[in-house]
Amino acid sequence: MGGKAAVKALVLAVAWWALGASSAPGFSSSWAVYTNPRFGYTVDVPADFPAGEAPENDDGRTFTPPGRQGSVAVYGSFNALGHSPEDHREWLKEGFANAGGRARVTYEATGKNWCVLSGFTAEGAIFYQRVRFSADGDTIIAVHFVYPEEDKEEWDPVVERMGKTLRFVDAEGN
Repeated sequence: MGGKAAVKALVLAVAWWALGASSAPGFSSSWAVYTNPRFGYTVDVPADFPAGEAPENDDGRTFTPPGRQGSVAVYGSFNALGHSPEDHREWLKEGFANAGGRARVTYEATGKNWCVLSGFTAEGAIFYQRVRFSADGDTIIAVHFVYPEEDKEEWDPVVERMGKTLRFVDAEGN
């Protein structure tokens, strides 16, 4: 293969890989932005995941893929307990451990203004929760996934993108 043909083949291979890596198999590759004005956050959501009804307090939404198992909930909350990210991670971990007594955390991490927990529910489904804290620590926003372990490959790109795009925005949406 000549130099130009090799470069072209490499470019096509990289483009094919990038397209495959950017979408979730079995789910739409298009995305929409969910905005929650009450708690001032946004997150990218697969465009084909319809939003559930707004709760009375309008703190977030639950999204479910049509005809599939699994769900993702996004929500905001005031940090009424005054938790640090470490405190909140431990509080969530205790809650998961008490959920049916068999849920187990297999991954946990904490940063300056965030925490993550992941593991398996008592029923064997995967759960993943990412929580972000506002700069002043008074507000938290979260994305929480539950899906069948056998669908992990399909859900991984959704979890990754939604976890990365969950963020606070100012009154102008920036």
